[in-house]
Amino acid sequence: MGCQSRDAKEMEENDDLHALSSKKGVFLVLHGASGLSEELIKASIQRGVTKFNVNTEVRKAYMNSLSNPKQDLVHVMASAKEAMKAVVAEKMRLFGSSGKA
Repeated sequence: MGCQSRDAKEMEENDDLHALSSKKGVFLVLHGASGLSEELIKASIQRGVTKFNVNTEVRKAYMNSLSNPKQDLVHVMASAKEAMKAVVAEKMRLFGSSGKA
């Protein structure tokens, strides 16, 4: 899940992201952000990253909820959706986008 080769301190020392994001019309997207630490996500936001792709975490929540079905299919699917919604809500909070629709 995700690439964790850089930490927030390393990011501070090499401010390429900020230099790129300060150019007009450049929007930074972090692909493979699933599994990155909250510290690294916040450092990325401070340096201009405006979109994070975290599909792996959402799919993992969905699959985990399906792995232990204790109910009929209708309830299992509803439970899977709720598991995904919980991950998305937490990521929205972390990214600072909650309540900004």
